[in-house]
Amino acid sequence: MNDQEQRRAAASAVALLAITFDKDMSDEQIDIYINNLCDLEADKLHQAVQIVIQEERFFPAIATIRAAANHDPDQMSAEEAWGFVCRRIQAEGRMAGTRGLTDQTVKAIDSCGGWVTLCESTNPIGDRIAFVRSYASASQRAARQKVTVPNRLKAAINAIGRGGE
Repeated sequence: MNDQEQRRAAASAVALLAITFDKDMSDEQIDIYINNLCDLEADKLHQAVQIVIQEERFFPAIATIRAAANHDPDQMSAEEAWGFVCRRIQAEGRMAGTRGLTDQTVKAIDSCGGWVTLCESTNPIGDRIAFVRSYASASQRAARQKVTVPNRLKAAINAIGRGGE
């Protein structure tokens, strides 16, 4: 997909959002949104717009759209991970430990004082807050560290393999 097509996809996404959320936008605002979304692949952007339409009450910020585009549906949310940890504690107690858990989950458990401390805690609300914050922060860091290859670079790499066509 070339730059023109990517910009067209971004413009289409912004138009759909503006219609859905009944938002009047100036030409400058539209340009800002297009410029900040046109690097996303068209299918990812379309999926992100559908997610935003379903989950947001107001016209989204660019960061909200980008976060939806980079969302990994196979990864648990912070709340889902907290629920999983609570069920594991209820089912297996202190003996379960953190074996087999993702690094992200272990770090969130450590932010609560560790597995045994979490099992013996009498402050589930405070533990949940600490866990969710730590897990969400680790998720955001992991998403930022994922390297994405721009479409232009992908095209250039593919052209090299085909003899520079």
